[in-house]
Amino acid sequence: MLTATADADTGFILLSLIAACTAGAKPLSAGTRSAAGVGLTDSDQVIEQRIGCSIFFFSEREGEDAFRSMEEAVMD
Repeated sequence: MLTATADADTGFILLSLIAACTAGAKPLSAGTRSAAGVGLTDSDQVIEQRIGCSIFFFSEREGEDAFRSMEEAVMD
């Protein structure tokens, strides 16, 4: 799913690409970023920095719901 949100204060447009694991979101987002000439933040990397371990390990230890809560917090 691709969504676009405009920030009224900065004028920036936030594009969010959400896809299932192994669906190819990273290559698609990199191509989109390159074509648009803009920066890219990988939410998976942000999440892993916050939790201090891999998403896989965190999900196994804390459960899917805990991971989704963390993911939602990062996207806000």
